[in-house]
Amino acid sequence: MCLQEKDDEGISELSHKMLTLFRHLEAAEIVEMLALLAQKKSAFMGSPYYYRLGRSVLEMIETLIQTIQKNEPAINYSV
Repeated sequence: MCLQEKDDEGISELSHKMLTLFRHLEAAEIVEMLALLAQKKSAFMGSPYYYRLGRSVLEMIETLIQTIQKNEPAINYSV
């Protein structure tokens, strides 16, 4: 995983790819954090803050997914 390996470039690229999805979900706080992580030449890239931000946004995403799973009925794809 990019965070465990402290792969700044990987974190930035993955954050950039995730932005559109979370914009569609209107998850403003997650979008704000991902936008910071996606900046390739950020002054804090590689700093402890950068990795804490990455871990925090992952926790928020996991919480959002759990909330969606609890509140949405299961989809039955067999017809």
